[in-house]
This record gives sequence, structure tokens and C-alpha cells, in this order.
Amino acid sequence: MKQYLKQEEKWKDWENVEMKWISHHNPDFVVLDDNGNEKERYDLQGWSAAKLEKIMEDKGFKRR
Repeated sequence: MKQYLKQEEKWKDWENVEMKWISHHNPDFVVLDDNGNEKERYDLQGWSAAKLEKIMEDKGFKRR
């Protein structure tokens, strides 16, 4: 996941996705509602890039 998020920055391939780095924290994928409030949170530790992309597609995120 570190390679996908930090080294390759593949998250930039998706529309309406922002990255906020918090030092010494495991990565979370947070889905916000239209008002910017947290709707869902997924702990990405141990996830594959393919699993993250599947969840993003299922949540309606689109590739650029």
C-alpha cells in the first residue's frame, strides 16, 4: 500500500480524491458526504491496491 499511495502516487489517477498525510499513522481511506462529513472509514493496513481500487469503484469514484 505504501508503494501505491506514497511512491507511485496512484491515488492521483482518481477524480475527487485527496491525500492527507498524518505522520506515524496507518493509512485510512475516508469517504465524505456532500457536506464534507465523514461517512465511512476503512483501515488500509494489509490491503492490496486491487482491493482499494475495487472499493473506490464500488463507492462511485472514477478514474481520470
